[in-house]
Amino acid sequence: MTKRGAVVVPLRPKVAIVPWKTAVALPGGNEIVEGSHRIWLAPCRLAEGGDVMAYIKSLDERRLFVELLCAAIGGTMGVPCPSPLLVFVRTGNYGVTSKQGATLMFGSQAFNHPDVARPLRDRELILHNLRQAKLLELAGVFDEWIANDDRHDRQILFGSSAGPLFIDHERAMSSAVSANDSVKNWLIDEYISMMNDEDRKKVLSLLRSKAAKAHEVNLGSDLSDGIEYLSRGSELLADLTNFLAARLPELDRLLATRTQPEQGYLRVTAQA
Repeated sequence: MTKRGAVVVPLRPKVAIVPWKTAVALPGGNEIVEGSHRIWLAPCRLAEGGDVMAYIKSLDERRLFVELLCAAIGGTMGVPCPSPLLVFVRTGNYGVTSKQGATLMFGSQAFNHPDVARPLRDRELILHNLRQAKLLELAGVFDEWIANDDRHDRQILFGSSAGPLFIDHERAMSSAVSANDSVKNWLIDEYISMMNDEDRKKVLSLLRSKAAKAHEVNLGSDLSDGIEYLSRGSELLADLTNFLAARLPELDRLLATRTQPEQGYLRVTAQA
């Protein structure tokens, strides 16, 4: 077995994560039946001022924070995710009962509402469209970094004037996954499934070039907005950013062994 040579990863200037915003859900939205969640399209008033439409859903605290963080990091990397919102929902609205009291939900800002994007059910068409948009490799790197083993065709929306949109990251960074674990990566696995070894080498080269975007993300960015309203907000922020920081040095190995599992691997070195 021939081992691949070590890859040199240049150190790059860090880019601050574009944070989520906080908002209050206003009455007058509509419930949407989709999957296992109750989802509403609701008018929301931003804490900074102004009203937006957003898809809101109730999640446990960890999954809510994972959604916020993944959407924020994806957008910073250039993976188009709808702008994330931490939404305060009052009792009596959007399934919040008097027993629950007011609660926090995850919000995903509706892009150019009423311009509604839809998923495609054709795998080849999804991959083709993502290649045309120059997003396939970048999104694959993003999913590898956040350990997103739940990606599927209904989580990539097409038809928006903004281009493809990536949604639903709540199952990423599972507490059962370690930073060096390899998990299912639907995008990359589907992409390379029918490729020969030479083509897989070319894909790995492209993935490595896109992985630079992950190395540029500043995991020390100020992401404190609204986390005081979550009982474990500060703890979750530390846990999840620590996971991402620990997974980052493993990213090249994970991508290399996914695309060329029969090859050996030499540890990446860093260079200023």
